[in-house]
Amino acid sequence: GAWGRFLEALDRHHQSLPGYAVLKYGEDRSVIRADHPVGSGQVACRNIRTRKRLLWFMGLGQSPGRRDFDRLVQLGQSGVETPAALAYIERVAPVPESWLVTQFLDAAQDLARFVLTTLPRIAGEERAILKRRLSLAVAKWLGSLLSSGWRHRDFKASNVLITEIRSDSPQALVVDL
Repeated sequence: GAWGRFLEALDRHHQSLPGYAVLKYGEDRSVIRADHPVGSGQVACRNIRTRKRLLWFMGLGQSPGRRDFDRLVQLGQSGVETPAALAYIERVAPVPESWLVTQFLDAAQDLARFVLTTLPRIAGEERAILKRRLSLAVAKWLGSLLSSGWRHRDFKASNVLITEIRSDSPQALVVDL
């Protein structure tokens, strides 16, 4: 169906996907945005290349995409807010790699970028109020994660997505769990 064609295009020539844009590119991970293959909106697709892929290739563990997919599903079931896990894809040849496909949060901004680019342009009292609201949103998310028995292995500002930034109650979601 539509998901199969989407995952095949993602695996082979992701530049041909409708709505395609590179959000991050790195040696270990890349993140792209593309149009949702079945519904409306867009999805975030994270390509995970890891040094441990040989173990996965040899059948000694899960692919990183599958592991992260399962982790997001379990976190959601525990009541922890995360972008919805939609699919994963694994490819063994020619090079072992995997993809994790999640909900794309259109209005979200990572906290690191927000603090460096947007926050300095906001005036005094409004900035102080916004900083308190964002701190509370991050603390609330982190509290729900810890109370559910989970830990984050790479907690940093660039892995915190903030939505509804200017509202009375912004929401924090943490990625790259």
